[in-house]
Amino acid sequence: MNLPLLAPAALQPSAPSPALKVRELTVSYHGTVRLNAVSAAFPRQRVTAILGPSGCGKSTLLRALNRTLELLPGARVEDGTVLLDGLDVYRDGASASRVRT
Repeated sequence: MNLPLLAPAALQPSAPSPALKVRELTVSYHGTVRLNAVSAAFPRQRVTAILGPSGCGKSTLLRALNRTLELLPGARVEDGTVLLDGLDVYRDGASASRVRT
């Protein structure tokens, strides 16, 4: 069996920098923690799948990333950061519409 040759690391294209980073994100609904200290990086120009069983927090994570979480009564980001191109989307003055485009 012939295995494909891999190029040395120096010759391989570099991985794209993450466009979106989540650091220690904690989200709650009505005081009950739904996401606890979640961290992740989503590379630029790549497709990322979020998989898991029903009720594990997939939709909550997506809502937190695009700031639609704040539209749900009783839902809030307790701690952590969501960085879009290095800017915290929850900082004072951050535009929710800019995050969603």
